[in-house]
Amino acid sequence: MGVFDNLKPHWTAGVAKAIEGVGARVLPLPPYRPDSTPIEEMDSQVTKSLGRAETRTKARLDEALGEALRRVTPKDIIGWFQHAGLCATHG
Repeated sequence: MGVFDNLKPHWTAGVAKAIEGVGARVLPLPPYRPDSTPIEEMDSQVTKSLGRAETRTKARLDEALGEALRRVTPKDIIGWFQHAGLCATHG
């Protein structure tokens, strides 16, 4: 069995047929939904923090990124997974 994302080259003529020709099945993933992907919520939080930092040098960017990542709490992470319907629990 193969799982394809929705990248166009995966769906060019003959690709699925070739895979199925060797006895495998092709299963497409559902369309991408940022609201069901916990990493998107973390990225949003970190990006906002970096925007507020107004970095002007690489050294300051590195420092600001570290600060932004340290602000991500276990409670944030659990909340993102729960929001995505992935039923994460603490402990």
